[in-house]
Amino acid sequence: MIRIRRRDGIRCIDVLQEIFNAYDQRLSREEQQALALEIDERCVTAFKRRCKDAPHLPPVNERQGMRRVDLLRGRRVFNGLIRDPRSQTWLLEFHRPVE
Repeated sequence: MIRIRRRDGIRCIDVLQEIFNAYDQRLSREEQQALALEIDERCVTAFKRRCKDAPHLPPVNERQGMRRVDLLRGRRVFNGLIRDPRSQTWLLEFHRPVE
């Protein structure tokens, strides 16, 4: 869950920055253990693709390890936010990659 608070009101840049901050985190050992069953071949493929696409050399990115964004299984294109009327929260919407 991403929480954003700003006394003067939340700006678009605040939302985008917090989404980036949340998904750009390396997976901790605890997260890897807790999510072991969910980390499948699509996550690994997304990890390798992100490493290849990133501005650094792929081996440098690979040494840094998986990040939370890799758990999205390649859904890296942000489509926007959708309001969930039941929970009164906003849900992130991502574009599904062509497989």
